[in-house]
Amino acid sequence: MMTGPTRKRAVLYARYSSDVQKATSIDGQLLLCRKIAARNDLDVIGAFVDAAKSGLTENARDGYQQLLNGVRNHDFDVVIVEHFDRLSRDPATIQRLKQVFEFNGVELMDQKGVYATATDISIASLYNTIYKPQLADKVRRGHDNAVASGRIPGPYAYGYRPRPGAPGERVIDENEAKIVVRIFTEYVSGRSTRDIAADLTRQGLPSPGATRHKNKAGRTNWNHQCITGGRHGRGIIGNELYIGEIHWNVRSTILNPETQKKQKRRNPEDRHIIVKKPELRIVPQVLWDRAQKVRSGRCHPYVRTDGQAAAPSCDPAQ
Repeated sequence: MMTGPTRKRAVLYARYSSDVQKATSIDGQLLLCRKIAARNDLDVIGAFVDAAKSGLTENARDGYQQLLNGVRNHDFDVVIVEHFDRLSRDPATIQRLKQVFEFNGVELMDQKGVYATATDISIASLYNTIYKPQLADKVRRGHDNAVASGRIPGPYAYGYRPRPGAPGERVIDENEAKIVVRIFTEYVSGRSTRDIAADLTRQGLPSPGATRHKNKAGRTNWNHQCITGGRHGRGIIGNELYIGEIHWNVRSTILNPETQKKQKRRNPEDRHIIVKKPELRIVPQVLWDRAQKVRSGRCHPYVRTDGQAAAPSCDPAQ
């Protein structure tokens, strides 16, 4: 008895970035990929997803790593994505990934519905190399203009709420503002951030994640690191918004191409944007100044591996 040709096994991969897209993007990508598979008579046997994960990192994406393991184990024949940049936005990485696919006999397909060639990947990589930085510059200019107008892009800090109907504008949350002042007051009195956080948790007071995350289990759990933020972060104690100032573009986040880890670097002073918003002040100036003096005293010099002094490191548990 003769049988027809065996259908190729396909898997889908979808990803969205927390900074530019929403979780619903995953469903849309998978729906499109399934339609592509149906048009090409492919048998979909699974899907891999990464939610709120950057396309510039590899190790931090569980779905991506599972997909690679499947490629190496020859668990499927085809990988379908909406765009090649869902797999990676780094040109060198996507080129290497295509070579890994070819070595293991796995084909790649995007929304055009044809198997990708090395030329297709090269063209897509060139597009990303040229277009992505331009797009990033446009987004950055938009954010800078918003800040210059007194608006704040991105999430709101503890102690504030978005102003309804006014994107980017903030109003003080009186209940959380009292907790902010309490944290500053106890900090300058000499209490450690670990003890302050423990008391806030024990008393069941809403934490910075209480209204910003869907996971309600940790809504009253305070982490001492949110108070000072460690070496690079400002934390509550270092957030100038509490004295009515928006400080923007002070630091940039870059990706180390060797470790695939993000690092923060301080930008030159002439790139900083500082806007006064006195109506958003929560902490009196005297209390702020005392807290910064205490924080400076709790910092210790950080020495790099090459023996050169670097930025001071603050122990968030002190």
